[in-house]
Amino acid sequence: MYYPCASMNTLVDQIKFADLKKVFFVGIGGRGVSALARILHGRGVECIGSDKEDSAYMKELRKEGLTCLVGHKSEYVPDDIDLMVVTFAVTSENPEWKRARELGVPVLTYPEGLGVLSREYNTIAITGTHGKTTTTLLTALGMMEGKTDPSCVLGAPVPEFGKKNCLIGGSKNMIIEACEYRRAFLNLKVQVAVITNVDWDHTDYYKTEEDFVLAFKQLVRGIPENGLVIANIDDKWTREVIKDAVCRVVTFGQDEKADYRLKGNELWENGRCLGELKVGMPGRHNQYNAAAAFAVCREFGVESGVLFRTFELFSGTYRRFDYLGDMNNGAKVYNDYAHHPTAVMATLDAARETFPDKKIFMVIQPHQYNRTWVLLDRYATAFKKADYVVVPNIYEARDTAEDKSAVNVQMFCNVVEKGSGCKAIDGKGFENTVKLLKEITDENSVIFTTGTGDINVVAKMLVE
Repeated sequence: MYYPCASMNTLVDQIKFADLKKVFFVGIGGRGVSALARILHGRGVECIGSDKEDSAYMKELRKEGLTCLVGHKSEYVPDDIDLMVVTFAVTSENPEWKRARELGVPVLTYPEGLGVLSREYNTIAITGTHGKTTTTLLTALGMMEGKTDPSCVLGAPVPEFGKKNCLIGGSKNMIIEACEYRRAFLNLKVQVAVITNVDWDHTDYYKTEEDFVLAFKQLVRGIPENGLVIANIDDKWTREVIKDAVCRVVTFGQDEKADYRLKGNELWENGRCLGELKVGMPGRHNQYNAAAAFAVCREFGVESGVLFRTFELFSGTYRRFDYLGDMNNGAKVYNDYAHHPTAVMATLDAARETFPDKKIFMVIQPHQYNRTWVLLDRYATAFKKADYVVVPNIYEARDTAEDKSAVNVQMFCNVVEKGSGCKAIDGKGFENTVKLLKEITDENSVIFTTGTGDINVVAKMLVE
């Protein structure tokens, strides 16, 4: 079985989207693939796609004029397509991919497709383990308000983009949320790279922390001398990564050497206080995200005053500290994307800052058995600011039988309870978790459902 890897495909340099008339997308309902399909459709390319299940994304795409089919069948693929773009979630055994080979049609993975797009623009890649989506949107909003008219590819739909996950602007500047999984971001031709942090993740692909760090070093080495890296100077591995840069480096953080220095809530540059950096989302991590976006936008000439006003009004992105409503018993329910131990701590820091006198319930769905096992020691101490942790299940994705035998929910709860000193409970599935929460919460409770799988289903059940 062959899985697509992110090694550079020579087709990325050869294909021009301007030459295409019809493209087929496998996995068109995905957050990333749908954005690329939207962009090509906006250029007049006929876009057809399929996904294993129907979804809200696909319904929206149909309204916009794209053809979206349910399931994966070879007969879905027209004989006259010029290109196929496939999601990382499928293999070369996919029937539509097989049909493309029969037709002799070139096939690109989604990251390779983004790579083609990046060659048409002055590309600003926002990357890092945590904070990519928020930093990407803050950067786009700052540049929009600064009248630089950027385009943007984002990993989530947002109101500011008309509830879409991309923005088509009129300038040559393209902001891309650049994912590190399988070295995907190495397909991009990058002029400006933002590194929010480097924190070992995607353990099914990156078997060691050193290999994870190496991927970021490879990205930085590929940025030309006239390019720019904007990096978090407070992050250990980021400091190591930027040593490989041949271009100019601009830093942000609390360190006194930072070019954009956070001193309390103030942002300083070259010993001068620029102003108070207020962000419409709670948490110190969001001030870091805003500082990174601030640095990018200043490089493109956006005035500081515009950025301070824009960031203060920022209300957040999809599934980031997202308030959904109250339960019948008065408990507040928030939905969040946090699943890595570092992101869990950041969300709980923000939760405790916002609700200092409330009981904090974190209902977390760890993502992948592999990641859960490899990072178990880090998860152990990540929940110290929660009062209760409830785990309905572990989300299975690309896990082997060995992965699934290494760890289970009860083991996770035992480790968390011992390491974080809070009550950790096996929720035994979604319905039982909802029933349990209705019993143990009240108007003095705040619930955060967190994870990157389907945990948002629990959140919706709580507020129904």
